[in-house]
Amino acid sequence: MMRLLYKYAILLISLGIYTWFVGAYVAILLLLATIVIVVSGFSTSKWLLSFPIISIIIGFAVLKYLTPSNSFSLPIGYSVFAFTCISYIVDSTRTASKTNNKPIDVLCYLFFFPKMLAGPIVRFSDFKRQLNSCKTPSKTELYLALKILIFASFCKFVLADNLSGITASENYGINSWLSTIMFAFQLYLDFYAYSNYAISFALLVGIKLPESFNSPYQAVTFNGFWHRWNVTVSLWLRDYIYIPLGGNRCNSRWRVYSNILLTFLVSGLWHGATLPFLLWGILHGIFVITERIVLGKKEIEGKLLRFLYGFYVFCIISLLWQLFKLDGLEPFIKWMKSLFVIVPVSSQVLWISIFTISTTYLMDNKMVKQLIFSSSNNELFVYKEVALLCTMSFLVLLFHSQPNINFFYFKF
Repeated sequence: MMRLLYKYAILLISLGIYTWFVGAYVAILLLLATIVIVVSGFSTSKWLLSFPIISIIIGFAVLKYLTPSNSFSLPIGYSVFAFTCISYIVDSTRTASKTNNKPIDVLCYLFFFPKMLAGPIVRFSDFKRQLNSCKTPSKTELYLALKILIFASFCKFVLADNLSGITASENYGINSWLSTIMFAFQLYLDFYAYSNYAISFALLVGIKLPESFNSPYQAVTFNGFWHRWNVTVSLWLRDYIYIPLGGNRCNSRWRVYSNILLTFLVSGLWHGATLPFLLWGILHGIFVITERIVLGKKEIEGKLLRFLYGFYVFCIISLLWQLFKLDGLEPFIKWMKSLFVIVPVSSQVLWISIFTISTTYLMDNKMVKQLIFSSSNNELFVYKEVALLCTMSFLVLLFHSQPNINFFYFKF
């Protein structure tokens, strides 16, 4: 009985929070969820199971591209909802135990409030196992949730939000280059903050969500970057797009390359069916393919060469993030021209850039992550942990004037 009450409480809280963000749109998603539950629960036909997937894709296209902007629009969290629905449907065709999937479990999975708006993406089997354990979070887990909450607030309010003054203004020359790099950091820190908020809030109800970021800008290769950036979505694209296309198993290496390109193209299209997003997907695919052709399975040898290639990878990734920011090719070309104007460096832009890069590097340090994401009774560990949390809490209070719950990835 307690387990059932626990599930209904999670579902009602999730629907309430999501309704607060999207209003009546929640009815559309509930209708799609009902179709998913009914069809996947009672049908073994793969053709019939494709119906809810097609419905989800059509719903995405209609709400995002085919409706007037003053009537309907794509609700926040639709892409996460779509990914989890497709994951559930496809996985249900691969297991004989789907008849044991209760509607309340599926609804909790689809609408779970911490992950609903922007991820991370989780598998139904993992979520169901935790949901059915109905475990009350321990004091250690509650304290861990608090630590991650402070860390996420530091990333969001101290770092990401305070970069808007640079990234939103018009810059030229070296200042434009620094602004471009700062936008890459702003995008990362903003999304990283949301992912950690999701992990923190999930811990409060006894659910552990996977981490989505693993110091992505410390990656040395393009392939390495996609193993570190938004990990759960990258795994979703691998498991439900790349592998079904044939993945690495194709006899022809050109088929493998086309599979890579198509996977990145799908990723770009899902962010938006406009030329900048198409270019973003295609160019990332081309860079990954080129790297695979040139390097193969070899690792880059030598610290200097690894550093130089890693810096090149970071610069390309930062340049390509501008395609997320600009509305079309004309602004993109204007921005490209702004990079090659000779102007003196702005001291404000320079110092904010130095502060952001150095702080993010320290924040991504293994020791700092251990202090935030793990627990220990070791006296030295506790001293460092408390000092770090107090510093972050003070900076959060000092640097932000009012809470801003707008996250960049809510657009997708």
